[in-house]
Amino acid sequence: MKSISDWLDDKVDDIINTPGFEESSSGFEREAEILRAQAEADGFTTKDLQDACGGDIAAYLMERQNAFTESEMRQKIEDDPYGK
Repeated sequence: MKSISDWLDDKVDDIINTPGFEESSSGFEREAEILRAQAEADGFTTKDLQDACGGDIAAYLMERQNAFTESEMRQKIEDDPYGK
């Protein structure tokens, strides 16, 4: 069985795939609920998931979304520093 961290990384990769900054975790509440249900179906507890997310699943998803967006922006600048 995968560790909760590996499981979470795989699931987050499925959820976070379009760049865009978010200022509020409220937009991720639905995804957090779905993730919680998937975790339980795969044998993890809600506490396991919360611990892996630092306590707040929706906030964790928002942070991962923003980190993904920053990474995408950096990559575009590196690929085309003069915006041609």
